[in-house]
Amino acid sequence: MKVGFLKKWFNFFAAAIIVLLGTVIYSNSFLAQFTFDDTVFIRDNPYIRNIGDLSGLWNFSPPRFISFLTFAVNYHFSQLRVFGYHAVNLLIHLGSSFLVFWFMLLTFSSPALKEDGIKKYSFLLALLVALVFLAHPLQTESVTYIYQRVTSLAGFFYILSLALYAKSRLLQLNAQSPGGWIWFYLSSLVIGSAAMFTKENTVTLPFMIILYEACFFGNKDHSVRKYAAPFLLLLPVIPIALFFSHPMWKVDIVRMVSNPVTGIQYFLTQTRVLLTYMRLLFFPLNQNIDYDYSISRTLLEMPVLISCAAILITIFIAIKTFSKYRLISFAIFWFFITLLAESSIIPISDVIFEHRLYLPMVGYGIFLIAVIYYFLGEKKPYLPLIILLPVIAGYSLLTYKRNFVWQNETTLWSDAARKSPNKARPFYNLGNAYADNGNLQEAEKAFLRAYQLKPDIENANNLAAIYADQGQIDKAISIWETIVARSPNFTTAHFNLAVFYYKQGKYDPAIRHCDKLIELGNQVDPDFLKLLEPHRNK
Repeated sequence: MKVGFLKKWFNFFAAAIIVLLGTVIYSNSFLAQFTFDDTVFIRDNPYIRNIGDLSGLWNFSPPRFISFLTFAVNYHFSQLRVFGYHAVNLLIHLGSSFLVFWFMLLTFSSPALKEDGIKKYSFLLALLVALVFLAHPLQTESVTYIYQRVTSLAGFFYILSLALYAKSRLLQLNAQSPGGWIWFYLSSLVIGSAAMFTKENTVTLPFMIILYEACFFGNKDHSVRKYAAPFLLLLPVIPIALFFSHPMWKVDIVRMVSNPVTGIQYFLTQTRVLLTYMRLLFFPLNQNIDYDYSISRTLLEMPVLISCAAILITIFIAIKTFSKYRLISFAIFWFFITLLAESSIIPISDVIFEHRLYLPMVGYGIFLIAVIYYFLGEKKPYLPLIILLPVIAGYSLLTYKRNFVWQNETTLWSDAARKSPNKARPFYNLGNAYADNGNLQEAEKAFLRAYQLKPDIENANNLAAIYADQGQIDKAISIWETIVARSPNFTTAHFNLAVFYYKQGKYDPAIRHCDKLIELGNQVDPDFLKLLEPHRNK
């Protein structure tokens, strides 16, 4: 009775610390505006406007149905007031952090760690892992960036499913509440299924369950086959959901398949990305929403060879430490498995994003406390606390500081443009941010830089538009003429040329571009056609 009371008190204490620290370090995020994909998937998304239209939400995105349902709930109660969205994001992150704590406590009670000295300090070490997960500044991209709730919510379900599985196996082994363990087991399956409709990276959950069973419960009586293998039935869920998804998502799949970066090139690039991820986990400096990352074309590139060697050495260490340092081995495998969906051979247009480290962060936290305990703290058990408290404090300060970058589009893309000066997209987005704020001079500078880096139609059109807004009509017309010379079917340029040529009294080119619009099947304002009609054949 006394032990049970102490456990409840300790759990309450852990939850209080997690809530207090998390609220403090994210206290400056609640009024951060919609940025980047927030505008497309939340602010301008008609499918989240009606919480009762579940079929519309489903048709919009089956693989992320649950995530978009939460956005619909947010919109129902707070429309486009950002506070409510940020509050839910933080609650999810706090919940995930507590689940990490609970998951670690369950893991410390597993048969593999039953005789391990680390079990004596399970509460302290579990809390430290949870606090590393909570406070690490890389998590800001999954918490402060509103749309990336899809990542943090997927992580919540992923960790919860694993924790429920661990609880079911412990109850089953200890013969507590005979038959009661099955409810935790089935709950794990149900939550795992929910994860599959939150974000596609949760496809790795069945493999993680198998790894967890093998690592901490062994394979006596074929336990992997009996208890973990049934989770493989979840594997087809995401492919089936993608197959029946809205055309928008089918187009996204086609875009990935037709990506000029081949699967092999993407894989080679990811070997380098994985090393960058490792560096960011240990040293989260110079964070960036939009990394300028080159594509690797061949295995013989020196950075690729070095990265492959480092990855192979890391995996070798995981295998060699499996019997003696089970937690270290599990942490390393966790890192690679949770990144498998996004860092393999399936090309994704963006090769690197910090939010992809939300789930791998659990592995990093486990690795950190396990290495410190086994090699430094076994004889001095409180040494991990002395080492990690300053680390967690440092992470907390970096998180609080990083949240200021997410305040609005201008602060976010100014930071990205400074850190990726040779990539067009940060300047393109920065130009839009300045233009929306009426700062046309700065918008012109940003759009000009984007066009210099990537002289495509979109950047050229934006630059022409900003010239026109500033009254530099000749510059704008020159760019639009260049666009239609290269892309004769680009209707926006034809329309703008027709309008501005008419305003300049140059009726022949205005009529020519207007006729081209009609030829391309576009409707033209009848009033505008009437204005042009008297000037035909003159």
